[in-house]
Amino acid sequence: MKSVSIYIRLGVLVIALVLVFAGMKAMTPQAIQGAFSALGVEPGAAGQPGLQSGGKPLAPGEERRTLCRTRLRAIRFADDRAVAEVTKGMKLDWTAEEGAGEKKSVRSIGYLEMEKWLSQHCQFLAATGSSAAEMAVGQVPAVVFEFIDGSSWGLSQAGALFRPHSDPQTPFSSPDLQAALVELRELAGFPVDSKSP
Repeated sequence: MKSVSIYIRLGVLVIALVLVFAGMKAMTPQAIQGAFSALGVEPGAAGQPGLQSGGKPLAPGEERRTLCRTRLRAIRFADDRAVAEVTKGMKLDWTAEEGAGEKKSVRSIGYLEMEKWLSQHCQFLAATGSSAAEMAVGQVPAVVFEFIDGSSWGLSQAGALFRPHSDPQTPFSSPDLQAALVELRELAGFPVDSKSP
């Protein structure tokens, strides 16, 4: 009886080994990409490797960019309003901050709601190719993204164009980022007008 059991186990292991080899042979980059597309995920953008939720397909001239190259600590708008992560002991929360000094007001906007926003907007579509001269007219500071490693990424805006402070010669347009910032202002209860991204 023991010898039959050993032969059954050995047979199962051999079959499993054959299946592993067959699976390895069938794994091509095209097959893997097709499987990920079927699951609704796609490879990450530069600076944010791994798999991300499948989004809109890229149009000619568009590329995926990463907003969350590391964890965001705060998003500061030019009108003295900010969304910031705060730590209360072991608990994390996201707050909406308005004003400065003694007139500063802080209210919770909900951890899960903000994490959902981050998961939906850590990648965005952007189109480059606009000239830096187009940015000269009507350019205003728009937003600064602060990260937990102490770095930041600031943007100015002129109409539909954004100009990174770190690379002012490469403006880009991004309806995705524009819509994400409007959604964030609504989530935080900030006024949304034509002067604010």
